[in-house]
Amino acid sequence: MKTSEIREKTEAQLLEEQARLRAALYDGRFRREVEQVADPTEARKSRRDLARVLTVLRERELGRVGGRK
Repeated sequence: MKTSEIREKTEAQLLEEQARLRAALYDGRFRREVEQVADPTEARKSRRDLARVLTVLRERELGRVGGRK
């Protein structure tokens, strides 16, 4: 997911996305231990998307627009 797509979402949508990504990371840990995962980069993508979502939420909390002051 691109940062520009994330910035277009509302705060409620970002919080939902955050919960979804955290759940995906949690479930992925178990799947990797129990069975072979089709896409080994899935965890990396989820972690990076989660970081982007958290960054945008923090920017909004601080009152920054577009990621820069």
